[in-house]
Amino acid sequence: MQWMTDFGTRQLQGCAARRLPPAGLPDSALRLVTDPEWKALEQAVARGQVPSDLAVKLARLNRDDLRHRQLEQNCRLFLALLEAAGAGQFGGLTCAQRHRLLLALAYVQKDEDAIPDYRRDGFTDDQREVRGIAEELESVLRAYKLWRLRHLVPHLWRTSAAAARRVAG
Repeated sequence: MQWMTDFGTRQLQGCAARRLPPAGLPDSALRLVTDPEWKALEQAVARGQVPSDLAVKLARLNRDDLRHRQLEQNCRLFLALLEAAGAGQFGGLTCAQRHRLLLALAYVQKDEDAIPDYRRDGFTDDQREVRGIAEELESVLRAYKLWRLRHLVPHLWRTSAAAARRVAG
């Protein structure tokens, strides 16, 4: 596991050395994300962690609201993609794309954003920003999903089948 963290850190340092594109369009609420906010998230993801406030927020979204469910699923997809790319398992993510994913996640992590999350409509802006990034990065997200089906799912099936045999045996 340590080599994955080291590799992820090297990947991040390589990205940090490159000039990143602007955070978003002028009318995008992603401009509210500060450098320290997205960089802290970047470091947590490089360590294989999800910040507790983000994890709690995702867990507390209303599962009966399709918009909330979509927001949660997209955020979890973004996190899984960042983790796989940082570990060197999935190579189809550029530094600029990594930055966009981190900005979207850091935006969701913020409570006080364009529409504060405590308001009844507080996740409307979060949903809009995450959906925008998902649309912008549709091809890389699709490639990651296919990669995951080819590489991770068979491993999970083998692992669960072996565990079932041990329990039954």
